[in-house]
Amino acid sequence: MKLTCIKFALLILVALLFGSIVHAQDEKFEALFIYNFTKYIEWPSESQSSEFVITVLGSGDIIPELASISSRMSANSKHIIIKKANSPFAIPPSQILFVSKEKTGEIPQILENIKNRNILLIAEKPNACAIGAGVNFISKGGNLSFELFTCKETTFTVYGLIY
Repeated sequence: MKLTCIKFALLILVALLFGSIVHAQDEKFEALFIYNFTKYIEWPSESQSSEFVITVLGSGDIIPELASISSRMSANSKHIIIKKANSPFAIPPSQILFVSKEKTGEIPQILENIKNRNILLIAEKPNACAIGAGVNFISKGGNLSFELFTCKETTFTVYGLIY
């Protein structure tokens, strides 16, 4: 009986460890996708500055991955700055706003707050593009992918094939 309990505990531990590794891999790939979006999207000239700011709203689990990329790379010859926002009403000037799963319900308030600010909104919840996200991370057959929302009112220029 004691041996069975130990085996069961080890099985649960392995399952939890595997789940956290898979989650960490998703964050790494999401961070890489976000960085690569900077290569194919041009922001309007009024949003040009000496820094390229990526703000994270919600769970900050992706921040270490973004920070790792920003320490080695640049976006259009600009230093990448990673910021964390705690409220949809306190979004700093940014080029990209990443909204984590638990904050996607606040997208309508976020959109109202960032209106006319030339911020690309990226989310990670199914159908987030339908409620206003410009890019949405999705899972297709167990693989991380993304969908794009395009509309005529967009202020961004998308170059090349980013699919």
